[in-house]
Amino acid sequence: MSAGTDRIVHGLVSGRVQGVYYRASFQRECEARGLVGWVRNLHDGRVEFRIRGSEDAVDAALQWARSGPPAARVEGLETWLVEAADDELSGDAMRVLATASRPVGDGVREGGGRERRSEP
Repeated sequence: MSAGTDRIVHGLVSGRVQGVYYRASFQRECEARGLVGWVRNLHDGRVEFRIRGSEDAVDAALQWARSGPPAARVEGLETWLVEAADDELSGDAMRVLATASRPVGDGVREGGGRERRSEP
């Protein structure tokens, strides 16, 4: 994958998405598409992710994210395109991270404007 042609998306998924294997399933879906990045639970019940890869692969992962695994009930999906210069992703793996108290992008979206909103 060439970093110059990759699409990077940051997202938040809401609904019944914790305790239903959403993170592990999302990780497998992304790995199957050759995407890299991370996914984690938030204390408020949402799931947060950042993925990087080809436009087609990212679009396919976002399509899957709208419904998730069978036990999930996705109520919302917010996504933002991230500029490559602002991306912290490294390596060639998809990781599941520990639960966090707030999304990574909270301060970035509001203050720096380094992420652009994208309708899925």
